[in-house]
Amino acid sequence: MQVRYNILWALLFVPFVASATCDATLPRSKPDHVYIDHQDGTVTDAETDLMWMKCPLGYSYDGSSCSDGPAVYNWSQALQQAQSANAGAGNYGYTDWRVPNVKELLTLAERACENPAINSTVFPATVAELFWSASPDVNSYTYSQAWVVSFTLAHPSLRPKQYAHLVRLVRDAR
Repeated sequence: MQVRYNILWALLFVPFVASATCDATLPRSKPDHVYIDHQDGTVTDAETDLMWMKCPLGYSYDGSSCSDGPAVYNWSQALQQAQSANAGAGNYGYTDWRVPNVKELLTLAERACENPAINSTVFPATVAELFWSASPDVNSYTYSQAWVVSFTLAHPSLRPKQYAHLVRLVRDAR
């Protein structure tokens, strides 16, 4: 079951999408030229050879921007959404989408920016919120937490798997 943010959430958090604060004195860690925009809703990071969906799950890519709104999922649902994205003909012509591990998700971080700490030209609908990784907490005997990345300041942390967060899918570009 997916959970969509309500209107109140949109009014409170949508400003974070468009209001990234970037330090002009710092070099960009993920400048536009690092990415290959396929103009179909996917982007390949030439440094990591990972292909990403431009929009978080819940959004629709209309050829120029992300529309609708983000959906949030608990950790199990996030992993299931990746499987659903691969059903039939898949998404964007691929059937090997997955939830990224925490290291892969951190490669999207734009260290010169915050709120959101991502290249917002390439990833236009990224809110300064938590995104699930596929990486569980292996140091806990209960395995009840997994790693997320906050795109407020681009830092990882552990969250209980039953919490609902955003998801962006990835695949190996090769």
